[in-house]
Amino acid sequence: MGFDNDKKNALYKLRGHDKSNIGAVDRQVRNTVDTINRKKDYYTTSSCAGRIVILDLGKTSKKSEANFLFRAHSKVAQPDLEKHLADKRNVWFRQEPAILHIIARSLDGASKLLDIARDTGFKHSGIQTMKKRIVVEVRGSEFINAPLHKNMNLAYQKMLVKKANESLEKTRENLTTFTEKITTELS
Repeated sequence: MGFDNDKKNALYKLRGHDKSNIGAVDRQVRNTVDTINRKKDYYTTSSCAGRIVILDLGKTSKKSEANFLFRAHSKVAQPDLEKHLADKRNVWFRQEPAILHIIARSLDGASKLLDIARDTGFKHSGIQTMKKRIVVEVRGSEFINAPLHKNMNLAYQKMLVKKANESLEKTRENLTTFTEKITTELS
């Protein structure tokens, strides 16, 4: 199959139920996804607008095996964190940046997209080739990862939530700038 057929299939799947835990593209990244998918030389295969999660990792360190106790794609408050403080469980608070996986028709096109991503704050972005496809991973650098425990100081809890909300806001600002630049700079 060629690029155009792959894109057609990917966009068809995007209209239905996607593979994410929420079953749809995040509302906060939808405009970016749609803007990319309107470009003839690009299409998205996965996306996340950035989020704040609380995970119970149990005896594992793998997120794929974790139990999500809390998940939000918008700002949170300290009580959201407090009710998940643990005594003996392996519970973690994470703020994760926006991430997009975009297929490019050519390496030149992928390079242009990567330059735009890095220029708009997505510093942890790169290009990979997988199954004869050129994949641009657009990923922010805003990330917080901290263990939670029932004896955590309230001031520390509030600071953690404040920093996570600020980081989430930064990733959203970067998404807006990225979307504006791909609108004007990519064909």
